[in-house]
Amino acid sequence: MKLLVCSQTSCGDISTTFQHYLQKTGNYRMPNNLKHFAIHADDIQRARTFYEKTFGWKFKPWGPPGFYLIQTGTDDHPGVQGALQGRREVVAGKPMYGFECSLGVESIDDTIAAIEANGGKIVMPKFYIPTVGT
Repeated sequence: MKLLVCSQTSCGDISTTFQHYLQKTGNYRMPNNLKHFAIHADDIQRARTFYEKTFGWKFKPWGPPGFYLIQTGTDDHPGVQGALQGRREVVAGKPMYGFECSLGVESIDDTIAAIEANGGKIVMPKFYIPTVGT
């Protein structure tokens, strides 16, 4: 599984969620919640049709061709934001299969250190996605 992390100060709507969390709990540490997922598919239209019919998800084209934002819930219960995109190689020679999950964290650098300290491996350097975060 590929895990992406984004910092509180650089992720789109994390700041609003984080402020609500602080007000509700008084906990001043970010909860490290799942913020986004991506599905990689060889046949995007087939995958889109499957998820629309199976789960009722809505898809909106965004960014490059063959990239869709996924609305998993309703306006009242929005669910987790997702994306459907063409399969790609994150590491040379290894196509991405399964879900790609993004977590909101307080510090990317501290999280990278924790990942490595606990036996994980960083396969891509951190980078900034405009309007999304680092």
